[in-house]
Amino acid sequence: MSVESSWRPDQQLAAIRQLLADLSQQSEITAQHSLDQIGSTLDQLSGTLNQQQTIIDQAEQRSTDLLDVMMSMAAGDYTKRAQILDGDTLFDALAAGLNMLADEFVAAQEERTRLQEEVILSQAAVIQELSTPLIPINNDILIMPLIGHIDSARALHVVERLLEGVAANHTQTVILDITGVLIVDTQVANTLVRAAQAVRLLGTQMVLTGIRPDVAQTLVTLGVELRGIMTWSTLQMGVSYALRQANQQQLKPINW
Repeated sequence: MSVESSWRPDQQLAAIRQLLADLSQQSEITAQHSLDQIGSTLDQLSGTLNQQQTIIDQAEQRSTDLLDVMMSMAAGDYTKRAQILDGDTLFDALAAGLNMLADEFVAAQEERTRLQEEVILSQAAVIQELSTPLIPINNDILIMPLIGHIDSARALHVVERLLEGVAANHTQTVILDITGVLIVDTQVANTLVRAAQAVRLLGTQMVLTGIRPDVAQTLVTLGVELRGIMTWSTLQMGVSYALRQANQQQLKPINW
């Protein structure tokens, strides 16, 4: 009785049982041949079981690797990728699918981050515009009320906005109100001087309002030179002054 090496383990076991059952009815020579067949079949069975155990071990390792990738993705980490070996097994198909899903998650995350950065930049631009508003009183007068802390970035924006507003409106007088600026330090003082010098180059006078006693004392202590800048303690007084100046300009006689 011959036994093929491609038989399954259950077929190989059935063949061994049949050979053992036939031993009692065989001669010594035939029995020895049957024993040889049984030994050969047992060797084949052992090899088949070893191969199957190897396949099981590999399947368990692939399953562990795939589970590790899925757990990482569930935790929000999309950097891990599943290993693809032969490319034509169920595990390879699952690995390819997980890798594709991870790539899609990464792309979506990058797009979301980009949109968030655009929103943040847009909000920052809006806030910056609101932090340096230019309010026209009439065709000749602009007011910029400042509120809160003035850092280096905002100081630069103050000067830029003033120059843009003066150039666009051909303003004669611009009022810079610092009533809402709680702390006047060297940074603020330098901003005021730079703003006055800049608008003066465009032929515009700057009026500084909101000068409280403590602010006046700070400016003196810092040695800030406010020559050429008209100062008033309140915004109302500054507006009144600017309106009077504008009316005087309109009432000047024309020399023929």
